[in-house]
Order: sequence, then structure tokens, then C-alpha cells
Amino acid sequence: MRGEWGGAYPVHLRLTRADAAGLAVELVSPSANSPLWCTVLTDERTRSRVPLSVGYRFEPATLRTTFEKIAEYTRAGFTGAGELVAALRMGGHAA
Repeated sequence: MRGEWGGAYPVHLRLTRADAAGLAVELVSPSANSPLWCTVLTDERTRSRVPLSVGYRFEPATLRTTFEKIAEYTRAGFTGAGELVAALRMGGHAA
């Protein structure tokens, strides 16, 4: 077993929003494979994966800002396939 429950990462959270079906933010901790914390937005409908943050330390304040921006964009209607991904890229909120 490489980690808890056999996963490659000690921490792997998948967070979703009820108002944005198909979208998820994944938070992954450092592991034997990578020394970095990574936050990635995934869109199952387009199979898009956009890195939102990558770093050697867990930064809760940065993560909160990212979640607030995602909430702002989804409230504005960016919930269609690829729309949130495009908005985050255009707004400079992707790593």
C-alpha cells in the first residue's frame, strides 16, 4: 500500500459544487512521486484539467481565494462545458 487506502497521495480531496455539475476541484498533497501540493480544476464533460496552484507548502489562504473566484464565476453563469476553465485561464487564475 502506497498510502492510506492504497492511494498514491496521503491527501486527495475532490470538492464539487451543487450548482456546477461535472466540475470538481482536486487538492493533492505531496507524495513519494511529487514534493508539491497541487490544486486542479477538472471538467468531466470536456476532460479538461487546469492547474490552479502548485507549491511546496499548503497555502489555505490561496486556496480560499481560488474557491471564492470559482464561486464568483459559477454564480455569474460560467457552468457550461469548458466555460469555467476558459474564464479562469482568461482571468489569470490558473497556474
